[in-house]
Amino acid sequence: MNFKKIIAIAFIVTVAFASFGCGNNEKKSSGSSNAADLLITPQTPQQKEEAKGALAKAQSYYNTGKYSEAVDFYTKAINAKERSVSIYVNRGLAYQALGDYASALADYTTAIEIGKRNIKQNEKDSTDQFDMILAYTCRGDIYRQQRDLVNAIENYTKAIELSGDQTGCYMFNNRGLCYEDPGDIAKAVADYSKAIESDPKYAIAYKNRSRAHRKLGNEAQAEADLAKAQELEAK
Repeated sequence: MNFKKIIAIAFIVTVAFASFGCGNNEKKSSGSSNAADLLITPQTPQQKEEAKGALAKAQSYYNTGKYSEAVDFYTKAINAKERSVSIYVNRGLAYQALGDYASALADYTTAIEIGKRNIKQNEKDSTDQFDMILAYTCRGDIYRQQRDLVNAIENYTKAIELSGDQTGCYMFNNRGLCYEDPGDIAKAVADYSKAIESDPKYAIAYKNRSRAHRKLGNEAQAEADLAKAQELEAK
């Protein structure tokens, strides 16, 4: 599976959460679960059918922007013992779209815990890996919004490590922002450069690298990157 291509598509849903200052992590999560308790008993045939129907409705609601309804039906599927990595990631995305960042974080964390458990039992497949990458990256986004840059960097790094040579530009670019904000400009430039290497047409990374170069006094590099960003945006 080409994770770079899939992640480039999937992270469209998180672009709206790319700026600082949003979210309140004080709300108690309604989606929190202990991953150790999630896989004790298998689904019955009836539960499988219930979960299948609930998932179809949840996805339909999510696709039409009805995130509260999507959460309700993802929860119904989970209550029918549908305990995959992807269902917690998907409900987390719905919570995140609603601005319920505490519940989103809880679901992403549960998804990661289930994924780790699957890895230990040699049950990991490419879908699990992609979903875990998405969960780590979305956790990074939320922590970055909340200016918890240490946790944001840790989660972006986990996503990058899981992605390997398929790492997308988004993760490197956003980790670069986390390095740049407190003033670690050299690391920021390195990550923006990796984002550009991953996708040479990613104008945002050129803009960010231009700004970082300017902070370092590298005016020529800054102007070159800004010109490239403007060229790409004009196309």
